[in-house]
Order: sequence, then structure tokens, then C-alpha cells
Amino acid sequence: MYCQQDGQVTSSSTGVKLDSSSYTLSNMIKDFNLTDVFKSKNPLSPGFTWSNGGTSSRIDFLTYFSGVTPLDCSMSPVPFSDHSKLICSLDIPGLSRPCAGPSKLNVSLLAKEKIVQ
Repeated sequence: MYCQQDGQVTSSSTGVKLDSSSYTLSNMIKDFNLTDVFKSKNPLSPGFTWSNGGTSSRIDFLTYFSGVTPLDCSMSPVPFSDHSKLICSLDIPGLSRPCAGPSKLNVSLLAKEKIVQ
């Protein structure tokens, strides 16, 4: 378990040793010059997205690149999960209108072989 804040990977409060995926994520965010949406809108919040009741960590991220403007980002608990959900709004250049709501997969498309390939 780890927490990434301001480009730094730190151990959780339990002192669990960081694994290679923690460093890989941190390096990818730096290498691609990505910005954490939640931290950009909530710089003083630790932004923990996972908890087991005793330990909390930041393990769910939404990042953006230059040219995208974050409008808002918050967290909300999910009753059936140990993860909180991120609720974010972004201004993406070239997008003419806001999305009409959550995306849904049209499962009937999975029956079409050309689409599945």
C-alpha cells in the first residue's frame, strides 16, 4: 500500500514496503507530465481512496495532461466497496458539449465479430 502525493511515493502508515508498481506509477506520471486531478483541486487533502478500517491509502487516480482543465474533483464513499469513487469534471479542448451522463457499454456490439476483433 502506498500514497502518492506531489509526485512522491510514500509508505502507508503501516510502514509496508513499497513495491515496484508504486514506483512505476510515480515514474509514469512524471515521464508523461501528467497531473493528478484530485490533488490539483484539493491540495491539502490526503485523498485516501482505499481503507480497510485501520489503514488508508491513495491508490485510485485520474490524471490529465497539458491543455485539459480540471473543473472539479471530489470523493464519495461507495457502500459496497472499500474504495471511494472519484467524481471529476474536466474541460477538454475540442469537446463541444458535456457528456450526457455515465458511459455505458452497448453489449449488443459484442455479438458483432468485426467489432470484437
